[in-house]
Amino acid sequence: MKTFYIRDIEGTIPSCDGKVMYREIRGKEILTFFREEENRRRCFVRGSDCEDAQECWFEVDAALMPMAERAKRRERYLREERERASLQILSLEELCSGTEADPITLEDTLTSDDPGPEEQILLAAEKTAVWDALQTLDAEAQSLIHALFLQDEPMTLRGYAALCGLPFPTVQSRKNAALKRLKALLG
Repeated sequence: MKTFYIRDIEGTIPSCDGKVMYREIRGKEILTFFREEENRRRCFVRGSDCEDAQECWFEVDAALMPMAERAKRRERYLREERERASLQILSLEELCSGTEADPITLEDTLTSDDPGPEEQILLAAEKTAVWDALQTLDAEAQSLIHALFLQDEPMTLRGYAALCGLPFPTVQSRKNAALKRLKALLG
């Protein structure tokens, strides 16, 4: 079933921006409308997102018709090229998956917070430099740095002091000295 939306200042359907009001006409009302001479010159474009597979037409300014025609020709060209070449043309805004309430676009699948290849190389180089610098420390300092910073669940200074049976200030000064040496080695 066809539905036409005509510009009418007394219409009840606003445009997306709210600047234009439309009135909906259907069935015999469409025939009556187009029988009037002044209405035959009005310009309409077919809507693409109409519900229930009905055909929807919206009135537009005559000045916009060339732009609408170019868009229609472009869509037809892309459709024909896809069919001819058996290719799928993707758009970053095109929906890939997800639900209607939470759609996922192609752009969403391409973006990631994970480091890129360059960052991964730099991180690996930094890890290597830190590892090499740690190897220059004595065994006691290595053990301290490992326990305080490199374990999955790092220890506290007090916990390390209790474990080793050393006074807290001693452990604190050894940590500071080890970090100072690492900083000097890493620049």
